[in-house]
Amino acid sequence: QGRVDASLAERRFAVRQAFASLLARQEELRILQQSHVELQRVQEVVHGRASEGDRSEYDVLRIDTEARTLDIEVRNATTEAENASGHLAAIMGFSGWRPQADGSLQPGNTPTDFDVLWDATQRRRPELVALQRQETAARGELVLAHRERLPVPVVSGGVVTTREVDGTSAYFGASVPLPLFDRNRGAIARATAEVDARTRAVNAEVAEARAEVERTRATFVSKRETLATIENDLLDQVPTLRRMAEDAYREGRDGILELLDANRSLKEIQLLHLKQLETTKLAEEELLAVAGLNVPPAP
Repeated sequence: QGRVDASLAERRFAVRQAFASLLARQEELRILQQSHVELQRVQEVVHGRASEGDRSEYDVLRIDTEARTLDIEVRNATTEAENASGHLAAIMGFSGWRPQADGSLQPGNTPTDFDVLWDATQRRRPELVALQRQETAARGELVLAHRERLPVPVVSGGVVTTREVDGTSAYFGASVPLPLFDRNRGAIARATAEVDARTRAVNAEVAEARAEVERTRATFVSKRETLATIENDLLDQVPTLRRMAEDAYREGRDGILELLDANRSLKEIQLLHLKQLETTKLAEEELLAVAGLNVPPAP
C-alpha cells in the first residue's frame, strides 16, 4: 500500500505540473492575442496618418512587419498551448481529448515555516512512509526468525485396527527436536541484515527529504517575493505606459520605432510576469509534493 501511495503521489505531482503549464500556455496565448489586437489598432492609426500624408511609407512598412512577426508568435503560442493540452491528456490516459485548464496561477496559502513543513514531511511524504512500513515489516520478520529457532514439540496418537487377525491397538507418541547444530542462525542473521538495510534506507530518505524541503522552501519563498516585486513595481504601469506611448506618437513627439519599442516592452513585461507566475506555481507544487501536502495523511 505504501508503494502504491508513492506511485500515485508521483503521478499526482506530474498532473498538477502539467495543469499549471497548460494554464501558463493559455495565458501566454491570451497575452499575445491581446497584443496583436492592440497592434492592429495602432496599425490602423499609422495607415490613416500615412494616407493623409502625415506619415511616411516606412512607418507603414515597419508596423506591417511588426504585425506579421506578432502573428507568427501567436501561431507558435497556439501550438504550445495545444501541445500542453495534449500532454495533460496523455498523463491522465485520455486519447483524443484536449482539455482546457480553468484556474489561477497565483500561489495558494502554502505554509513556508520549516517546522510545519518538516512535521508534515515526516508524517505524509509517501516515499518515507513506504520505507518506514518496510522497516516495520523487516522487524516483524526478525521477531519471527527468533521464534522459529525454538523447538516445536510434536504429539501424535491414534488407533490401529487389523481385520484378518482381529485386534485393536492404540499408540501415543511425543517428540521434541533438539537444536544442537541448527538454531536458525542463518534466518536470524538474514532478518537482522534486512532490518539494518531498511533502517539505513529510512535514515537516508529522512536526510534527503530534509534537504529537499529546505531547498524547495527557499526556492518557493524567493520566487514568490520576486513575483510580488513584479506585480507591485511593473505590472500596474502597463496601461499607463501604453497610453503615453500612443499619445506621443499621435502628437508627433515620437516616431514609429519608439512606439513599436514601447509596445514590445509592454508585451515583454506581461510575459515576464506570466513566466514568474508559472515558475512560482511550479515551485509551490514541488514543495507540496516534497512535503507530502498534496496527499492525504497516512493512516
